[in-house]
Amino acid sequence: MALKHTHPADYHPTDYLVLGRDAAGVGEELDRRATIHWDYMDRFASQLIARGPLLSPDGEEHTGSIHIIRSASALEAQRFAREEPYCRAGLYSSVTVTPFRGLLSQTMWERAPASLPEYSTFMRAGWPACSCHAKQMERLQWEASRNEHWVFVGLLQSDDMGFAGLAAAADLKPEAAERALRELLDLSEFCVDQLELSRWQRGGRPKMRQ
Repeated sequence: MALKHTHPADYHPTDYLVLGRDAAGVGEELDRRATIHWDYMDRFASQLIARGPLLSPDGEEHTGSIHIIRSASALEAQRFAREEPYCRAGLYSSVTVTPFRGLLSQTMWERAPASLPEYSTFMRAGWPACSCHAKQMERLQWEASRNEHWVFVGLLQSDDMGFAGLAAAADLKPEAAERALRELLDLSEFCVDQLELSRWQRGGRPKMRQ
């Protein structure tokens, strides 16, 4: 499987969204390799901004993986994705590595809820690539920081150094999560033409999950 990556040739932000989509029928193999996967992630604990699995709507099936990692370069982020045990075993149908401009200053662990949320939602929005001026970015960051339900939220960098999307996770059910996302984007000039919502949960070894 070829690793797909999107990043400007001469621009290297420090954070990257690594999104893996499960291949069909790999559930048992994912379970068998879970400890190896966690061991691998332990090596990058100081670099991870957020992590966790995508799930089926009922929460019973693993459908993919989300990792946001801080890396020195795009090549380093791609290596992280390529050498991850699930990827090396061919358990993903696709993997993308996309520069991520976070709107929050905290990691997932610094934004942990008091108890496990009933439902968390991952969202990925897309729009035609465009720029985002400094004051607009500051306003988005300010408004995002005010919503305690965000686990992570950030803009996705396009090849032409603009922004062509947003990725976020919120401790909310899909309807409320989408409403929070659209309220945030109403502060910008971004015009969403694609929106994906998936069930998600905070990742890590089971005993370590908050």
